[in-house]
Amino acid sequence: MAGLVGSDELVEFTVMGDAVNVASRVEGLTRRLDADILVTAEVRERIGDRYALGEMPPAPIRGKSGPVLTWAVLPSFA
Repeated sequence: MAGLVGSDELVEFTVMGDAVNVASRVEGLTRRLDADILVTAEVRERIGDRYALGEMPPAPIRGKSGPVLTWAVLPSFA
């Protein structure tokens, strides 16, 4: 969900929902897994083979019942 929240004096645009929470927590995994960019299985499926990806170890994230699979976007030297 995306939209404006606040009062007459202060209005901010924000996003909420499971996808936003997962994205924030996966971004937090970059430090722990020493990766610049991580993508989830859904993103990996959507980008196909346009990027070189390296599978990372499954990692637990808050709010999910099981570990999340992620892939690191690898540097390309083309």
